[in-house]
Amino acid sequence: MHLILFNLVPKYLNKLTPLNKFIIYSILFVLINSITCSVVKNNQETGLYPADGDSIGIPILSTFFLTILGVTYLIILNLGLKYIYARNIEINIILKLASIFLLLILSLPYLGLLYFGYKYWFIPLHYIISFCFIFSLIILIMLFLLEILKLIFFYRRHSNNE
Repeated sequence: MHLILFNLVPKYLNKLTPLNKFIIYSILFVLINSITCSVVKNNQETGLYPADGDSIGIPILSTFFLTILGVTYLIILNLGLKYIYARNIEINIILKLASIFLLLILSLPYLGLLYFGYKYWFIPLHYIISFCFIFSLIILIMLFLLEILKLIFFYRRHSNNE
């Protein structure tokens, strides 16, 4: 059973292409920003925000720009990973561990942004926005774990060919 699963995993990891990840990132971007706009708009229309209070555009625009920055960051990170996969270099355990460690370090800033977005919106009447941030965080953690598996299988395949 373990051997069958071990042989099937690389086939499914190959479907995790940069284009598929870009589509996932775009869906999460649209989800967060559309729900943020609709919740804040509904709260404004029902009179929950004082008319003489601060602008509601500030949290909407900050959420928008942080998610744009994050999606751009993730695309650049994926281009770097594509470069790692495309290079025909001698594979050793040090390079494998360094690549996995680098992937984890480079993924931390955006995961931190999502966590702080979750904390920022975790207030009454804004819980759905906070849920979108935590949902995105969980999806991206799963994608990064799959990317680590892909790196392990990539290096395992290349080290077996030598």
